[in-house]
Amino acid sequence: LKDLSNINEYQLAMETFECYCIYRRYAWVVINVSENDTLKLLCPQEQFFFQRHCVTAQFLQENNYYDYVLFVDSDMGVINPKRRIEEYIMDDKDIIFYNRIWNFEVMAGSYLAKNTIFVINFLRMWANYNYRLPHSFHGSDNAAIHVCYLFTYEACVRAQLETNKKWKKKVSVLPKGQSWARDGWLTDSKWSEEDFIFHGWQKRRLNKKAFASWKLPFLSTKFNMSLCGTNSYIENWKYNQTFARNPNEIRAELDTIITLNEFEYYKEKQNAGEILANLTKNELVWHNFTNQHIQ
Repeated sequence: LKDLSNINEYQLAMETFECYCIYRRYAWVVINVSENDTLKLLCPQEQFFFQRHCVTAQFLQENNYYDYVLFVDSDMGVINPKRRIEEYIMDDKDIIFYNRIWNFEVMAGSYLAKNTIFVINFLRMWANYNYRLPHSFHGSDNAAIHVCYLFTYEACVRAQLETNKKWKKKVSVLPKGQSWARDGWLTDSKWSEEDFIFHGWQKRRLNKKAFASWKLPFLSTKFNMSLCGTNSYIENWKYNQTFARNPNEIRAELDTIITLNEFEYYKEKQNAGEILANLTKNELVWHNFTNQHIQ
């Protein structure tokens, strides 16, 4: 967490994870960067989007008795505690990402990472992009990334992750709909036994008429944490059964979204290739011009 200023926004999501981890005997670690002067010194990135990956790298380096870490956004909650993190471990990969279903994005807010030197260096490299992006990409001013180019940019990043030979040896990007988490609002909060984690549980978006709004799939938001270490832990997940669905129904809904999105992805991927080719051509022309005219 950057700080505790809006932690109530994510209370339900975080309590589902804490209870789940207690029952499964996983370590549940929440790091408040604002209260850790050492971390602020070691990870001075101004943008928390980047700083958080530096913090994770530092945590792995200092705690080598952890074999893996599942990094999650604070608005990610456990919808189905019967699933296990181990189901998604790939022994031959150091870090696993996944493609979001509804757009071209490789999800930055959750990844499953092995505690290795490669991962620590990878996360630090990622964090240090804080200093490499042009000013127009910084801060919350996402409008500076013009909307007409945003999807092309995401398609380009995804294509690089999926085809870079060096990274493919260590990095995996799971296909759409095959990861540990998804945006719950895609199916209007309906879920099946195949689901594990929902993304997007922000209090301010609950029952709102807005993008990525969601409905409460439970009868209550109160979690009795004293039950979490017992076989009665499941009593905390008081489901509203109107949201429980057959896996085939949920899969059909998601497959429809995936098919439509993949068609758009390949169009934008082609656009990205053309843009990169033009940039390379222009850089070569400029390089030749400066060599000839600037001594």
